[in-house]
Amino acid sequence: MVALDGVKIAANASLSANRTGEGLAAALAEQARRAAAEHAATDTAEDAAPTEGGDDRTPAGDDESAVAGRSNPGSDC
Repeated sequence: MVALDGVKIAANASLSANRTGEGLAAALAEQARRAAAEHAATDTAEDAAPTEGGDDRTPAGDDESAVAGRSNPGSDC
């Protein structure tokens, strides 16, 4: 139980729920590793999957510098 300004808020204060700075860093690193592996697997699967209408990757020569020069009809700039 945690009390702030007289208000009681239920909280999980068990020893297994408490973390040290090192424990938090290790848990975060593991979560980041799992997310990176999942994203890499998804990216590989999407690259290998056939797309409707052909290749969906960015065409050669259509880079961000070319996009920067295009006008945006809805833009007031």
